[in-house]
Amino acid sequence: MGFTLRESTGAVWSQAGRPAQADPRADSTIDRGGVWRAPRVRYEVANSGWRVAGRWAPGDTAEVLLRLGRLDQATGSCHGGTLAQGATFGSASVSWTHDPTDPVPWLITSAWGQCADLPDETVLPDRADVATFTSETQEASVETVGHIQAELQVEATTGTTHVIARLLDVYPSGRTRLIVEGAEVAHTRSCQVRAVVDMGDTAYLLRAGHSLRLAVSTSCFPLCAVHPGTDDDLWSPGATAPVRQTLHSDRDRPSLLRISVRGGRLGQGS
Repeated sequence: MGFTLRESTGAVWSQAGRPAQADPRADSTIDRGGVWRAPRVRYEVANSGWRVAGRWAPGDTAEVLLRLGRLDQATGSCHGGTLAQGATFGSASVSWTHDPTDPVPWLITSAWGQCADLPDETVLPDRADVATFTSETQEASVETVGHIQAELQVEATTGTTHVIARLLDVYPSGRTRLIVEGAEVAHTRSCQVRAVVDMGDTAYLLRAGHSLRLAVSTSCFPLCAVHPGTDDDLWSPGATAPVRQTLHSDRDRPSLLRISVRGGRLGQGS
């Protein structure tokens, strides 16, 4: 999950003291005195190794739009919707009930120790209040480097709703582990709106035989406060109630994932 990013503003390291993983010839220089001038950005790609670049995000990536498909099959099973490049034909939607008394759990037990022991999240797609969309299995490894955001067309019967988006790595065994996640408050006013969920930046090698999975829900407790299902104050609601939320996608207003990749193809649909 995640990555390490270090940015320098012209710091100078001695050639002898530079980290062994870095290549001093890449986006950096060694002057006549044998002093190594650090690259502006140095980052670690999860499952791969360290890289250097002149800026963040690196200029050798390409943005890919992965559209959500088969929405009518997206809940109740890990074999739900699809996540693929290409046009969205027709319109589709999927609805679920958000119950504030039974929120979707955040399975990470320690925020500080999650990189050492990320949980297997295979059980979550079996819930009726989690919509999942999975890409085809990668034939070759590909790096996802840069910013990630989900643009989702949502509707709820309340004035606001919560939109939680989580990007997961699906292993060949079926094991599922978190890459990045994000949350947004959508002001629905009982109509369809576009919710942009910022999922942050990452540098991650999606290995051959693996797939990407986008999970969408209304809750992720205790990471996020639980929406009461009413228009009461979030922190001191007078009452809570189950509420319906709907995710839409069509040709003119698609639901999609924006992701930058390097060194391969990602999410090619059939």
